[in-house]
Amino acid sequence: MTQSLTATTTLSYCSPSIQAFGERYARRLVGKAAIYAGERLLLWRAAFLLASLEVAIFVQAVSLVIFHFEPNALETWCDLNAFGKERKNKPKDAYQTIEQQETALWQALADVM
Repeated sequence: MTQSLTATTTLSYCSPSIQAFGERYARRLVGKAAIYAGERLLLWRAAFLLASLEVAIFVQAVSLVIFHFEPNALETWCDLNAFGKERKNKPKDAYQTIEQQETALWQALADVM
């Protein structure tokens, strides 16, 4: 697939030369075919560029949504530390000693960085 896209890109960069050749020999069938091929290659290249842009924007949007709604390790640590809001709801998961809490903090910071 990569080779065909590379070939398409290469030919689309050559399409102005192909069009110039076609305009010079427009009365011949080969010239008309070259103009047609050049136009089609430009259209396909533009379609691929727009499609790749749309895919990139979609992937970025999905990444932002996941990043926004899914808690990371540091947010989880904040919820379960001595002053966290989930400490009373999940007493088994909360840190029982300061050493556990500190170890979890350094682990969460390492995960986030």
